Amino acid sequence: MNAKKHIGKRKARVLLNLLSDLAVLVDEKGRFLVVNDVFEEVTGLNQKELVGKSFLELDIISAESNAVLLENLKKRLQGASVEPYEVYFIDKAGVKRCVEVKGKKVSYAGKPAVLVVFHNITRRKENQQRLKEYAEQIEALVNEKVKEIKENAQKLRESEEKYRTIFEEALDAIVIADAETGIIINCNRAASELVGREKSELIGKHQRILHPPEEIIGDFSRTFKQHLKEKEGQILETKVITKKGEIKDVAIKANIFEFQGKKCFKVYSETSQNRRKLRWR
Repeated sequence: MNAKKHIGKRKARVLLNLLSDLAVLVDEKGRFLVVNDVFEEVTGLNQKELVGKSFLELDIISAESNAVLLENLKKRLQGASVEPYEVYFIDKAGVKRCVEVKGKKVSYAGKPAVLVVFHNITRRKENQQRLKEYAEQIEALVNEKVKEIKENAQKLRESEEKYRTIFEEALDAIVIADAETGIIINCNRAASELVGREKSELIGKHQRILHPPEEIIGDFSRTFKQHLKEKEGQILETKVITKKGEIKDVAIKANIFEFQGKKCFKVYSETSQNRRKLRWR
């Protein structure tokens, strides 16, 4: 009986040594029956120190993993299927390694036993952790960028709202016109009041609508052409005409600037009567 068991042990050890992972045979109480060379190397314990002892008696499995190992050992001995699972293994240097455990119920020396293989996945877990941390960092950066974009968008909305308020409530008349076509893009309430027309009557119309016929040269008003060329930024005297035909003397100062991707005029003009300013933008 002992000879047969000895031969069985030798053959089992030879087979276990074919594996590059830590491999052991344990009985129904979790006591080591056979261990391979890799197991000895990693634990720093030899066959004599291991065989006959339970993994519960040795400090090679972390405390939180002992219960898991024992429970799954019982399941396998009862013929239940157990999926690979993870436990923490402590090597001879005291380093905790994460290992994936796989097992199979076998017969050893005529008695039920379990072949247990421990596959070191510490590096995989470390890489997964690094990837997780990297993903969290990326997510944090993205969230920070999204927050920044939202804050900038809010600031832009507030700035635009502030500009609209200043634009609409300014005492100066302000008109925005395309420098190339002369089409009025926008105007404020003061500009509307200056020429006695609603905004809807001005926006989309040519800037000629603001001047009497004698101030028109070709397709544009005289001052519009002058400001477009050699007299940009200078104050020029001209006239505007109201919807009712009233003529008002004004002094205009104009500059070209970019608005909504177009070249537009910014013109300052004040009447000789009420000192109001008309600004082309």
